[in-house]
Amino acid sequence: MDTLRLRKFSRIVNFGFPQTIMNTYFRFVLSWLLLGQIIPATFGQTSASLEPKIDQIFQAFAQQDDFQGAVLVGHQGKVLYKNAFGLANREWDIANTVDTKFNLASISKQFTSAIVLQLAEEGKLKLNQTIADYYPQYRKDVAKQVTLHQLLTHQSGIPNYTSLPHVWSDSLYRRYSREELVEKFVSGDLEFKPGTRYQYNNSGYLILSLIIEEVTGKPFSEVFAERIAQPLDLRFTGIDDRQDVIPKRASGYAKSSGGYKNVYSMYMQNLQGAGNLYGTVGDLYRWDQFLHGGQLLSNKSVEKMVRPYTDVNQQWIPPYENRYGYGVGVAKMPLAGRKASTMVFHSGHIRGFSGFHAHYPEEKYTVIILSNTGEISTARMNQINLEVAQLLDESLARVASTKRKAKKKRTTDTKDASLERDLEKAMTAAWEDGGAEAALQSYLTLTESFPYDYPDTQKTLSQFSQTLVKEGDTDGALQIAELNSRTNPHWQTFTELANLQQQAGQKDAAAQHFQKAISINPNRTQEEKQAYEAAQQALKILL
Repeated sequence: MDTLRLRKFSRIVNFGFPQTIMNTYFRFVLSWLLLGQIIPATFGQTSASLEPKIDQIFQAFAQQDDFQGAVLVGHQGKVLYKNAFGLANREWDIANTVDTKFNLASISKQFTSAIVLQLAEEGKLKLNQTIADYYPQYRKDVAKQVTLHQLLTHQSGIPNYTSLPHVWSDSLYRRYSREELVEKFVSGDLEFKPGTRYQYNNSGYLILSLIIEEVTGKPFSEVFAERIAQPLDLRFTGIDDRQDVIPKRASGYAKSSGGYKNVYSMYMQNLQGAGNLYGTVGDLYRWDQFLHGGQLLSNKSVEKMVRPYTDVNQQWIPPYENRYGYGVGVAKMPLAGRKASTMVFHSGHIRGFSGFHAHYPEEKYTVIILSNTGEISTARMNQINLEVAQLLDESLARVASTKRKAKKKRTTDTKDASLERDLEKAMTAAWEDGGAEAALQSYLTLTESFPYDYPDTQKTLSQFSQTLVKEGDTDGALQIAELNSRTNPHWQTFTELANLQQQAGQKDAAAQHFQKAISINPNRTQEEKQAYEAAQQALKILL
């Protein structure tokens, strides 16, 4: 049955209602018949009371992290919350809306994997066969060794072309043909034996998109439209091209200490299959419901897609372990104090854009975050996603699942203390438990896990160092001041360290750091002049 006839048939049997509404209705009736009871009327009240609580989480996210973009939270096919923050275009002061289109970056990979699984269902390809079976233009010595399964799961061993030197600052902006792109960037020697390890790899998904073109005889953009966008009625999702005029598309920005800057326009076709789609939070939720509702792929294919195939790692969404399926990550996340729940997810990062899409299959929660800045870290977005999912679990668990009764409970204060967002508070708590070494470890864990969340640590470390002085921990204060001078080499940090070393009787080290402070002090403002003179006076005493 072709797509048009299928749509007409759906409208007839559904009495004019959209398929998703009918599915929800039939699930409701079935649960009533089987359980002999109707879901309590309090569900609607609980659902309504959730919106301000969810909003509080995202408002804090926007204020504390300078997030700009759009978000959506859904449960069992119902949108519980959607909102937009910040500006879609800063030159014209145009606000983001829930209909704003954002680049999806690597969230695009799940669409590519779904098309591959569709073709596998139709017998047009097999996942255990190799690149050589479907893309004869690729270098044969490698093509014969790498299967489609290994491409899908990032276990191919083919070098990741977006990790090559200068590729983001130079090569990805050039309009390469497919042949040129593959020859120049995606045809390197294998870095490891295929199937022996996991290494995140955009090259694999570019190659998968080319295999799709070879198998179907059509451009990837046309295949995407015919198999995904049109049948699912994703009217606001498509192939991104920075040169096209796309209504309601957000401009991409990079955030720095000097404010926001426009990002250079990339040639998005260089990221085909791996990260070249745009979409809205609403369309992404519609996709989410079709995919996980078994209306796009067979249940068997969906199970293949969300099955974890790789070794466990903690690099993607620290501190939580995750593995990789087909175009999606799979992780265990703590909800309601019970054993960890499965989360199927993917993040996306590209110049000017960040995103996160999480779906909890058992609970039917979905959290979507799309941003038109590239500096919102995956770990930070996952933390927000988890806060929302825990809130949903606390509020909806009683009516969302017959398996978990009302006696189950949780409190928001069960969150891992290592996720404390305030850097100074986290270091203070660690110091109270384990001293300066523990505080240093806390600092390193947070700044490495959330690299974009702490753009200016100088003031925090200075204050914490002074706090330790007041607490009588001189050695700890020195360790923090040394860290500050290494992390933030500034005349102020060198002066603070030198003063502490002088007080501790470390004359040689103090003199050395006073000299460093003098050498980089501009000596222009009144504060700089006073510090400059004070350092010179200190040197006269020390030397």
